[in-house]
Amino acid sequence: NDGGGVEVDRIEQNNFIADSNLFEIGVKAGRGDLFAAIALYRQKRQRSDPFGNLDEETSKGLEAELKYLISDNWSLTSAFTLQEAKIGAPGPCGSGNGEFIVLPPQSLGIAGVDGYGGLFAALNASCLPELQNSYKRRTTPDVTASGFITYTSPRTDLGVFGATAGVLYIGETGGKIADAIRIPDYALGKASFFWSFDNLSLTAHVDNLFDKRHFIPVQNVYEEVGVLPGRGREFSVTLKAFF
Repeated sequence: NDGGGVEVDRIEQNNFIADSNLFEIGVKAGRGDLFAAIALYRQKRQRSDPFGNLDEETSKGLEAELKYLISDNWSLTSAFTLQEAKIGAPGPCGSGNGEFIVLPPQSLGIAGVDGYGGLFAALNASCLPELQNSYKRRTTPDVTASGFITYTSPRTDLGVFGATAGVLYIGETGGKIADAIRIPDYALGKASFFWSFDNLSLTAHVDNLFDKRHFIPVQNVYEEVGVLPGRGREFSVTLKAFF
């Protein structure tokens, strides 16, 4: 369910784990200090929700990775993903296929402020005409990418130290109904520092380095009616001693 649990009746019916088919083909290549990999995949699986609705989800995409050892001290890593997840045609209303969907009041011609204190929903996606011929899961971004550069010092009298810095990009997301909310893409900076000497090690990390304002989609039932604020700049420092 939404909290990640498994309902008791699903266990008794032996249907809380569904079959899936995954096909993947790829190529890996390396020469000297350069390594690259690219793969295409396609997965089909059946999903169910606590209301007994069934749907078939097909995910497909491309994944690529590139690593380059510039020197003994410098290295580059990057990754790119292009992906799409679609739900098979739920069919006519009442078929019991597709997901349970909470609807924004505006989709029913009701002003948003007048919708407070209530909940509007479709028991399954087959009851919405625009979703009856399959629909895309937009809470998963179509594109994600990242690039990082790392420096590692040679061994010195003060130990070994280094740093990593880079950017993570997340593409546009949103809901699946007609005129659904769209959440813009964003890029987050990240940086880390590390140092080790004898039995001591220190790591410092900062997420969302430039304190970028961004939002992420609510997953599952409430994805059509709400978004979550992304986390702002965060620092963490860890000191370890081994003995």
